[in-house]
Amino acid sequence: GEIVTYAQQLLSEGERKGKLEGKLEGKLEERIALINGFLRAGVSWSTITEATGVDQMQFEELQKQLAQLAAQTAT
Repeated sequence: GEIVTYAQQLLSEGERKGKLEGKLEGKLEERIALINGFLRAGVSWSTITEATGVDQMQFEELQKQLAQLAAQTAT
């Protein structure tokens, strides 16, 4: 009855949240990989910022966010 429906609803919400976190983690990984590629190629931060809209401080923050997401996913 209602208990099963509520449990199914919680599971569904958890699955949606997990999918959203997975998508966000993937986007962060892509952006970080792109910027790391620019850095390995010797591209300046001014050019990277112009191309991606991400400056060096934001890049460090993206890396922290990815680490936090990865830690949440692992638990």
